[in-house]
Amino acid sequence: MPFPEFSPVRLTTDRYIDRGVGKGALGFVLEVYDGAYEVEFSRPDGITIAWFAVEAAELELADDVVPADAAAGDVGSRRAS
Repeated sequence: MPFPEFSPVRLTTDRYIDRGVGKGALGFVLEVYDGAYEVEFSRPDGITIAWFAVEAAELELADDVVPADAAAGDVGSRRAS
């Protein structure tokens, strides 16, 4: 599934645990490459944990996350269930 820029995504592997993010980590697509994406993974307070290219097969859409108001300084929030 292709993800457009700024899509919320979830990591599906522990391959990047040495970079501070593991399976289930939430991030946002910053750049779209051929077969990969540049993704920024951040803490809930907006501080970046890691920022690197991830293979498309290692991501899934995080449709339970919506970008929060940028003025609030928050990278995202969960939708109410």
